[in-house]
Amino acid sequence: MTPADILAAGPSRRNGHASCNAGTSVRQDPSRFTPWLWHTTSAAQSLIGQIAQWSFCALHHSPAQRLASWLLHGLAQSPKTELLLSVQALPLVMQQWLSSSYAVEAQAIHEPGYTVKDGCLRTTAKAQLLAQACSCHATIANSNSALC
Repeated sequence: MTPADILAAGPSRRNGHASCNAGTSVRQDPSRFTPWLWHTTSAAQSLIGQIAQWSFCALHHSPAQRLASWLLHGLAQSPKTELLLSVQALPLVMQQWLSSSYAVEAQAIHEPGYTVKDGCLRTTAKAQLLAQACSCHATIANSNSALC
């Protein structure tokens, strides 16, 4: 049984409870699964590093920088070249920052890389978002590409 077979088999049901037999096969023949285990460990460590970087970013950078980085991550995961989001879809801290920064809600907001009008945020220029984003964005983006 290969690592792909184990993952494809998924959890089984025993006595009404879900269980996974993947650990048993790995323990029985660890040398066969060594490359898979190293890859899985590396991916988990990379994800933990990303979480730590996001946490640092949330505490030490301006909301404008965090919004630019958040939008860039959204663009990276979307097949489209621009995003159109309801402001209500943004994380709460970014919603609050936008509403406090721009007290007149009827007024359209035009910032480098995005605009906000009628409760919708539209990305306009990825290059301008990159210029606004903090250095954490590049660190996290590079660790994302290392996972693939």
